Amino acid sequence: MSLLRTLKALLLALLLLPAAAQAQQAEPVRLGYVFSDGNIPGTLAAFRKLMEERPDLKGKVELQFLAESTYGEVDPAKLAASNVLVYDIMNEQMLRRFDEEKQLDLVSTVSKKGTVLGVGQGLQSEEFFANLGVTWVPRARAYWEHGGPKNQLALMKLALAKAGIAGFDTLPDPEPSLDFGYYYPDGETGRVFATWDEFQNWRAANGKLRPGAPRVAVGFFKANYYTGDTGLLDALIAEVERRGAEAIPVFGYPGAVAFQKLLGEGRDVRADVGLGLFFQFNDAQSASVLEGVGIPVLNLISLYGRSEEEWRNSPQGLSAFEGTFNLASPELAGTIAPTVVGTKEKVLDPLTGLNSVITSPIRSRVEMAVSRGLKYAELSRKPNAEKKVALIYYNYPPGKAGISASYLNVAETLANILQRMAAEGYDIGGPAPSADEVLAQITTKARNVGSDAPGELEQMIAQGGANRVDVQDYRKWLDALAPSLRAKILKDWGDPADGKLMTERREGRVNLIVPGVQFGNVMLMPQPNRAWGEDLEKLYHATDLAPPHQYVATYAWLRNGYRADAVVHIGTHGTLEWLDGRDAGLGEEDAPDALISDLPDLYIYNVDVVGEGLVARRRGMATLVDHMVPPFTEGGLTEDLAKLSELLNDHTKNESKNPELARIYGKQAREQAVKLGVAKDVGLDPDVEWTDAQLHQVEDYLLELRGQIIPYGMHAFGRTPVPDAVDSTVKAIMSVDRSALPDVQQTFADDMRQRILASGPRELDGLMLGLAGRFVPAGKGGEPIRNPDSYPTGANFYGIDPDKVPKPASWEMGSKLAEELLQKSFRKNGRYPSKVSFVIWGDETMRHEGVLESQIFYLLGTKPVWDPRGKVVGVEVIPREQLGRPRVDIVIASAAEGLFGNVTRLMDEAVQKVKALDEADNQVRQHYLEIKRVLIEKGVAPEEADKMAGVRIFDEPPGSYNLNTSSIVAASGSWDDEAGFANDYIRKMGHGYGNGYWGQPMPDVFRLAISGTETIVHSNSTMLYGTLDNDDMFMYMGGLASAVRSLDGTTPDLQITDTRDPGKPAMTGLDTFIGREFRSRYVNPTWIEGMQKEGYAGAGAMREFVEYLWGWDATASDVVDDAMWQETYETYVLDKRNMGMKAYFEKNSPFAYQDITARMIETIRKDYWKADEATRSKLVSEYLENVTTHGVNCTAVSCGNGRLLEYVMQEAERSGVPANTIAKARASFEKAMGRSIESAAQELRDFANRNDAREAAERQQARDLVARNASAQPQQQAGAPGQAPSPRSRQAPTRPSAQQAPGGNAPSKAPPLSGQVMAEEDRTPTIRTPQPPKLPALSAGNLLWPATLFLLLLLGWNWRERRLGAALKAA
Repeated sequence: MSLLRTLKALLLALLLLPAAAQAQQAEPVRLGYVFSDGNIPGTLAAFRKLMEERPDLKGKVELQFLAESTYGEVDPAKLAASNVLVYDIMNEQMLRRFDEEKQLDLVSTVSKKGTVLGVGQGLQSEEFFANLGVTWVPRARAYWEHGGPKNQLALMKLALAKAGIAGFDTLPDPEPSLDFGYYYPDGETGRVFATWDEFQNWRAANGKLRPGAPRVAVGFFKANYYTGDTGLLDALIAEVERRGAEAIPVFGYPGAVAFQKLLGEGRDVRADVGLGLFFQFNDAQSASVLEGVGIPVLNLISLYGRSEEEWRNSPQGLSAFEGTFNLASPELAGTIAPTVVGTKEKVLDPLTGLNSVITSPIRSRVEMAVSRGLKYAELSRKPNAEKKVALIYYNYPPGKAGISASYLNVAETLANILQRMAAEGYDIGGPAPSADEVLAQITTKARNVGSDAPGELEQMIAQGGANRVDVQDYRKWLDALAPSLRAKILKDWGDPADGKLMTERREGRVNLIVPGVQFGNVMLMPQPNRAWGEDLEKLYHATDLAPPHQYVATYAWLRNGYRADAVVHIGTHGTLEWLDGRDAGLGEEDAPDALISDLPDLYIYNVDVVGEGLVARRRGMATLVDHMVPPFTEGGLTEDLAKLSELLNDHTKNESKNPELARIYGKQAREQAVKLGVAKDVGLDPDVEWTDAQLHQVEDYLLELRGQIIPYGMHAFGRTPVPDAVDSTVKAIMSVDRSALPDVQQTFADDMRQRILASGPRELDGLMLGLAGRFVPAGKGGEPIRNPDSYPTGANFYGIDPDKVPKPASWEMGSKLAEELLQKSFRKNGRYPSKVSFVIWGDETMRHEGVLESQIFYLLGTKPVWDPRGKVVGVEVIPREQLGRPRVDIVIASAAEGLFGNVTRLMDEAVQKVKALDEADNQVRQHYLEIKRVLIEKGVAPEEADKMAGVRIFDEPPGSYNLNTSSIVAASGSWDDEAGFANDYIRKMGHGYGNGYWGQPMPDVFRLAISGTETIVHSNSTMLYGTLDNDDMFMYMGGLASAVRSLDGTTPDLQITDTRDPGKPAMTGLDTFIGREFRSRYVNPTWIEGMQKEGYAGAGAMREFVEYLWGWDATASDVVDDAMWQETYETYVLDKRNMGMKAYFEKNSPFAYQDITARMIETIRKDYWKADEATRSKLVSEYLENVTTHGVNCTAVSCGNGRLLEYVMQEAERSGVPANTIAKARASFEKAMGRSIESAAQELRDFANRNDAREAAERQQARDLVARNASAQPQQQAGAPGQAPSPRSRQAPTRPSAQQAPGGNAPSKAPPLSGQVMAEEDRTPTIRTPQPPKLPALSAGNLLWPATLFLLLLLGWNWRERRLGAALKAA
C-alpha cells in the first residue's frame, strides 16, 4: 500500500505541475526599441546596470531591438507584444519598411495596449506621429537627446514605470550632455570633462600624465560616448599609451571646430598630431580651421556596417558610399593617411541573448595608425639637423635620360629643396648644390638600370653611392610582411638570391643595390623600377605583378637601414600608389600600404592631375604639396605654316577680283598643305582639287593654330616665373570664357598675377610645413585656365564631390556635344551610330565634372535626376517619342569606378533601364539580345548569359593598375604582330562592372561588347596635357582602337570631347586634335625654345614626345603618318628651324638624343615609317656617333632590343659608316649588355615568333566568336534615310605580318568568373553569432501525455492490488 500511496502522491504532483508551469511562465514585461545600431551597446549597458540595482527584475524584463543589424532577426510578434516601445523617429523609414514586409502596424498595435514613447528628431512633425499613436514625454525625449550612461538608464526606468513596474516613481533629472569635451576610459562607461583643467587635474590625480612625451589627440563624435560605443576609441587610447605617448581624446562637431576649441591653436596647441574619427562631414572651411590648429591630422576610418572579415575579403576595400563619406569629405578638411581601424561586429550579449553591433578595433591597423601618428609627431619634435629625409624621384624607363616628372624640372626642384632645407637648419652636408651639380650626381650614381644591362650596373656601382642590402638582411624584412603579400612576391619573382634586377654578386654574397646620392642627412634616390619589362612572359601574360625584390628592399631599407624620418616623392607620378591591393581602404596585405608603412610621405604633385593625386593620397598615404603648371603662351605658326597662311590669304584676296590667280594660289596652297600634313589634319582629300570653301577651312584651321595656348617650358618646385611668363599666363587665363562651367566665379587679372607670384614660395613653405610635422594647407586642384582658384599652389589638394557628378552645367554641355557627335555621324554616314565606346578617366572627370558621362546618358536616351542639394540620385528614361531618334548602344572602357563608383552605378542603371525597352530601333536591346544568344550558344547558362549580356562597363579589377599596352608597344623588338598588345588590352580591361558584377573577368563579353564600335570617344579638358605628352592617351584610347581593330579588321572613328577651352566646346576628330597639338607644340620653335631653357628636363620632354608619337603610330596607325615622322626628324635631327638642336642635346642630354634617334630607326625598321635612304643613313650615322662619343644609354629601345641593334649594324655597314665607328659602338653595346648583339637579337626573335603565334591564335578565336554576333555589324535604324553606308573606318595595317599559330598553341580558356558582385549597398553586418541554447518549455500540453500514461499505470496497478487482496482474503 505504501507504494500505492507513493504513486498517488506522484500523480497529484504531476497534475499540479501545469499550474506551476503556468505560474513559472508569467508574462515578463516586454520593452522594445526601434533605433539605430549605435544605440544598442549603451542600451545593453543600461540594462546590465539596472539588473545590478534591481536583481529582483532578473527574468522579468525582456528586451527587443529593431535596428538595421537586427532587422532580419527580430520576432515581429514579440516586438508587437511590447508593453512599451521606445521609438526613435529618425528611423521612420526603417520601421515603415518593416511594417510593409511583416504586414504590421507596429506603432498602432503597441499603442492600443501599451505605450509608444517617441524620442529623437524626424522628418515629420510631433503631431503627425501623435496621430499614429506615439506618446510624447518631454523627460523621455531629454534623456534620449542627451544620452550617456545615466540618461540611458533613466530612460529605461521611465519606460518600465510606464509598463507598471514599481519602484521607479522618482527619476533623476536628465543629465545635460556636452557638445564638446574631453574623454578618458574609466570603468565600463568612461568619463567626460568639460574643460582642459578638469581633464588635466583628473589625469594628474590618476597618474595618467607623461611629461615630455608626444601628445596624440584622438577625435571622435560625442555619440560614441553617449551611446556607449567606445571599444575602438578605447583601443586607440590604449595603443597610444602603450607606445609611451599621451592620448588627448576629444569630441564634438564639426571635427575641425572640436580640435580648435579643445586643443588650441599655433604654438599653444595641446597635441603634436591628431587622429580623427569624426571628419566625415566637412566643407572647405574645415581646412582653414585646422590650418589654425596647425597639427597634421590622420583620417581614421571605421567601416560602416561591415565586418573585418568582409573588409579583408574585399578587393574594393571601401564601398562607394564609404569612398565619399570616409575619403572625399575628410580630404576637404586636409586630413591625411586614411587608415581603416574599425569595423562593425555582431556579438552576443550573454545577459539578454540579443545580438549587439559594436565598433570593433582591427588590432593591426590600430597599431599602424598610431605608429603613423607618432612618426608625424616626431617630425614636430625632432631638431631639423637630426632629421633624415629621402627625396625620391622618378626614373622610368631606366636610363641616363629618363629622370623626369610631368612638366617638372626635377634637378632644379631638388636643388631648390636642398637650398631651402639648408636655410631651415637641415644637415645637407655642406653648401647647397646647384641644379647642374645635382643632375651630374644623380645621373651617374643614382639611377635605375635594367637587367638587360649588367655592365652598366657595374659601371654605376663603381661611381660610388650604391647602398648594398645583403639578401640575408632582406629576407628578414621580407618575412615581416603580411604572409599573403610575401607569398605573392616570392611567387612572382622567386628567391631573391636568384634575381638579376639591380643585383650584385660579390665575394660570395648577393646584394640588392639601392642607388642614392647623399647630401648630409638627405638622400637623393630613384624610385625603384616596377619591372614589368624585366620578363617578357610576365609583360604579356601576367594578370598582376607584385613589386620585385629590389623595389621591396628599397622601401624596407629606407625604414630599417637608412632610418628615414620622412620621404618626399618628387613629381607626378611614381608607382608606389599604383601597386596591387585594395582599391581604397588598404591593409597590411596591400603592397602600397605595406611598403610605405608608417613613414611620413610628402608628395610634390602637379596641380592639374587631381584624380591621380587623390590615388596617391588614398593608396600611398601621401600628403600632397601641389606645384604650378608651366607658364602658358600663344604658340604662333611655324615658318612653313606662315607661308601656307600667306598663300591662303592671297587666294582669298583674289577670289573676286582675279579668280584665275586665286585658283593658282589655291593649287599652291593645297600642295603645300598636303606636303605639311595639314590636309590630313582637317580631313581633306589630297588627290582632288579643293573648293574655295575647303581652302577657307584650311585658313580657319591655321588661324586656330596661331592662337593655340601652349605650355612654355616646365615648372621647377619653388620657382617664380619671369615677368613675361607671368604676363602671358595671365593673358591666357583671362582670354577664356568660363561662363558655361559649374560654380564659375569672376577672375581678375591683378588677383591672378598675385596668385602666380605667391605660388613658388608657398610651394617650398608647404613642403617645409610637412617636414616639420605641421598641417599642410588644403586647396582646390586643377589647371589654372579652367580653374583659377587652384592658385596659389603649395597645397594638399582635394577633389570634387563625386555625388554631384554630372553637374547640371556639365549635363547641358555634354548633351549638346553628344548631339553634335550624332549629327556629324549622320551627315557622314546617312544614319546615327549604333555603338559608341567611351574612355573615362578620373582626372578628366575631375576637370569637366561629368561632361563625358552626360554624353553617355544622352546617347542612351536618359538623363540624370538631381535632388535639391545638387546630388545625382537617379536616372530617368527619355520617352522614345520625345527623344526622336534611336537609342545608341554604348561601351565604357575605363570607368574611373574607384574615384566615381556612384557614377559607374548610375551609368549602369541607365543601361539596364534602356536594355529593357522593347523599341524596334533600340540598339542597346538589340545588341544585348545578340550577345546573350552567342553566350548561350557558347555554353553559358541562360540566366548568367542574360546578366553578362547586359554589361557595358569594363575596366581592370578593383585595385589593379596593370594595363601594359604602352610597355608592350615600347618593347617593340618583342613583337611583329599587333595582336600582343591588343590582346593584353582585352585581357586586362575585360572585367565587367554593373548588372550585378563588380570586377569579374569576362573577356569574351568585352570582345562581344566592343566589336562593332563605330566611334571611340575620349575627352580632353586641360590646356596643359594633350595626346603626345603622356603615354596614357594612346594606352587607353589607342589600346581600345587596336582591340576593336583586332576583332573587326578596321579602326573606328576616333573623336575627342574637346572642352579645353570651355567657352568653345567641340567634338574634334583625333586626326585634327593630334595634328593641331603636333604643329602648335612639338615642331614649333616657341615650344622648343621653352623646353631648351629647361636643359636636361626639356630634352627629356622631347624624348618622351617621340616615344608617344610611336605609341600612337602602333596603336592607331593612321593617326600618325610619314609626314609627321619626317617633320619630327627634320626638326630634331636636321634642325630645320635653326634652333641649335645638336649643340643643345650635346650640352644638356646627349642620351635623350640617342633615344630619339633610336626610336626613329626602330620605327623605320618595323616599317611604320617609310623613310628614304638619306634619312635612314643619317639617323644610323647620328645614332652611332652619339654612342661612340658618350657611351650607350641602355633602355628598352637599345640594350633591351637586340633586333634594333642588329639592324643598326647592318644598315651602318650598308650605308658606309666607318668600320672603326661600328666596331666601337658594338663594343659599347656588348659590354653594357654582357653578351653579343646577335645572341640578344636571336633570343628576342625567338620570343616574338613564339608569342606572336600564341597571340594570333587567341585573336583568331576572338574573331570567330564575334563573327557569330550579328550585332557586331551596324544595324539599319529608324530615322536613317535609305540603306546605311558603313562608317568611315581604317583598315588594319598590313605592315606587321600576322603569324598563324598551330592548334596546340591556342590559349587556354578564360578563367572562371570571379569577383565582387555589385548589389544595393547592404549596411547590415552579416557576422554569424552563437545563439543561446533553448531551455525546454514546460507547459500543460507537454505534460498531458506523460500524465495520462502515468494515470493508466496507476489504475492498472490499483486493479492488480485489489485482485491480489481479494485473492488473499479468499485464501
